[in-house]
Amino acid sequence: MKFRYAMVCSSNQNRSMEAHSILKREGFEVSSYGTGAHVKLPGPSLREPNVYDFGTPYKQMYEDLRRKDSELYPLFFPHLFNFAVFSLFVWLLILQRK
Repeated sequence: MKFRYAMVCSSNQNRSMEAHSILKREGFEVSSYGTGAHVKLPGPSLREPNVYDFGTPYKQMYEDLRRKDSELYPLFFPHLFNFAVFSLFVWLLILQRK
């Protein structure tokens, strides 16, 4: 019997989607769900998240984010361990809020 796995978080983003991606890549049958009222993505401040209804297509969210601030929401984010990046900085401050 093959098990099915559900990844769950309030906004169906971030850690649950990362877990979904890893398990799916390893061949598990995975679905993802949110429990909150909306999908919330980071905004210009903690008090200003970008809020979307569940079911909003990713493309629509992306276009909205780019329209609001193309510098805050670039086409891609560079990987930290691209060593060319290290020559640009004296200090690196790495944050993770839990």
